[in-house]
Amino acid sequence: MTKIFQLAIISFAVVMLASCSKNEDDKSDSSTWVKVVSSASYSPREFASAIVAGNYMQSYVGGNSTVAGIANGIFAGYTAGHTYSLDTLYAKKQHVSLFKYERNWQIESHTFYYQSVSSLGQPIMLSGRVTFPNTIAREGHEVQSLSLVSHYFLDKDLVPGHSLSAYSLRAIFNSAVIEPDYQGYGVAEGYPYCSFSFAAEAQQAADCIFAALEVMRQHGVTLAADGYTTNWGYSVGCPIAVAFARYYDEQMTSEQRDAIRLKSTFAGGGPMLLDRLIEAYDSDLDFDASLAHYVFPMLAALPQDVFAPYALEELAPEWMHTHMVEIDGKEYSFYEVLVNDMQGYSPYPEEYDNTKLYNHFSSEMSMEDGHLNYSNAKTQLLLKVLHQQSDWGNWIPRTKIYMSHCATDNRMPYSQAKEFYNMKKSSGNVYWKGIEAPLTSLVCGDDRHSAATMDATLRIATIEDPEAAWKSVK
Repeated sequence: MTKIFQLAIISFAVVMLASCSKNEDDKSDSSTWVKVVSSASYSPREFASAIVAGNYMQSYVGGNSTVAGIANGIFAGYTAGHTYSLDTLYAKKQHVSLFKYERNWQIESHTFYYQSVSSLGQPIMLSGRVTFPNTIAREGHEVQSLSLVSHYFLDKDLVPGHSLSAYSLRAIFNSAVIEPDYQGYGVAEGYPYCSFSFAAEAQQAADCIFAALEVMRQHGVTLAADGYTTNWGYSVGCPIAVAFARYYDEQMTSEQRDAIRLKSTFAGGGPMLLDRLIEAYDSDLDFDASLAHYVFPMLAALPQDVFAPYALEELAPEWMHTHMVEIDGKEYSFYEVLVNDMQGYSPYPEEYDNTKLYNHFSSEMSMEDGHLNYSNAKTQLLLKVLHQQSDWGNWIPRTKIYMSHCATDNRMPYSQAKEFYNMKKSSGNVYWKGIEAPLTSLVCGDDRHSAATMDATLRIATIEDPEAAWKSVK
């Protein structure tokens, strides 16, 4: 993504936000603006087929089409077993025999843009998707729940705003499934991805829910008077889901809480304590040689004054600045490619061996053996910044949070998530399970993080209640 294109996206967003603020028909109140940009309607059977055709499981297996086919086959089996529930839901609601009614309902799915605040504290336009059952006659429909789902790390063309996801299947529970694209994805692709800014992600998810409620209202769908919200996330989606629960407790007004009524959260496999995450990576240099590739795009989304008296680029290793990458006929340093999230490049320079790649940060931040030098001022600053971004403070969760994590996770260390649980278990509202052997390990092989994530995705998509999903984890 070039700087010019980033500026074009930002300019477009500013113009759209300004123009929409003048159109009273496009917003429900002064704080929520939402615009539907694409819509689709499905019969129950068409809906199931569309989810499987979306090839959502492809993202687990790094483009291996054979293994992706196996993964999609597993999901197709789950889907086929649940689509019948869609017809059953309607028949039960209308008090008619399943085989003696004229179908007059459908599943609707809408991609929308909405206004929020970026990780830098500036106005931003984001995108998301809401999927719900409704009557074709548009006489109105009440959903029993809202399902907020925060996705794991996805290819940009698989985010909810671009593709119907596996999670949309939750509509079988008469639920409106709400899926944010995140900053850096969808309409906000020109912005840095803010995976390390939990507070910003929580606010953006909250804004997405209220925007989705407006989309639902425009289509005659409301949350039932006794309805509630369930909150879901795994992998990168885990801290977002938990941060949303905190936002609900600490920052929402009573009117906002009454509008959505958060019931419980299912989350796991995520980077809950960022400084501990880096320390765990550093303790085993073979753990993840792509640490710099993973970290710097996230750090670029933070206010740069948090790195003072240094600039962010001063934390990058020298080879990142000297190795040049050609994209569309122009050369960029590898550092520029990383922080600007450019596409179409090889993740690692071929001429650099693993020894050099171990030097994840600037030379003075690393010792001769490749491990971090914790006495170095830059190292201490980096860990301080990461701690601040994932400081859960004195928050005492008021709603139930059900967490799980694979004990042999090879990407997100079990230890840092378990430490978060130990910090919060005294609240009485946080529950924990360790996963030893995910059922899908045959598909994902030795990649236990992907296996656990795929396993969690199937549970999230096909089990109505977070506690039941958590109890089903073995």
